[in-house]
Amino acid sequence: MTDPATAVAAAPIVAWLQPYILALVAAAIPALGTVVFAGLKGVGIAVASAYQTQIEAACANEAGKLVAAALDNLAGKSITVSSPGVAAAANAIVKASSPVLSKAVAATGLTPELAASIIVGQIGRLQAQMSPVPPAAKP
Repeated sequence: MTDPATAVAAAPIVAWLQPYILALVAAAIPALGTVVFAGLKGVGIAVASAYQTQIEAACANEAGKLVAAALDNLAGKSITVSSPGVAAAANAIVKASSPVLSKAVAATGLTPELAASIIVGQIGRLQAQMSPVPPAAKP
C-alpha cells in the first residue's frame, strides 16, 4: 500500500515537474516516430537496391550467354529488344525458377519488355569491349 505521508510529500515535486515531463514526452514521440520511419525507409531502399542488383546480374548473365552462343560474338551487329534470343532470355528471367530471382522479379515488377531492354544494354556493353571476329570457315 502507498504510505499517505510519502504520497502527500511527493505531490508538490510531481506537480512542479509535470509541465517538463509532458513537454519532454510530447517532443520525444514525434522524434521517435521520425527515427523509426527513417530506419524503415532505409531498409526498403537497401532491399530494392539488392533486388535491382540481382536483376541486373541475371540480365548480364543472359547477355553473356547470347554473346558466347553467337558465331561472331555479336560484335558489330545491331541487336534489338525484339530479337528472338533477347526475348527468350527476358522470358527466362521473368519466369525464373530460382526463388531468389523470382522474389526480385516480383518485388520490382519486372516485365519481359523491361528485362529485354536491360539485356540489350548489357549486350551493347559487351560489344563495346570486343572487336568483330570473322565467322569460322566451314570445313
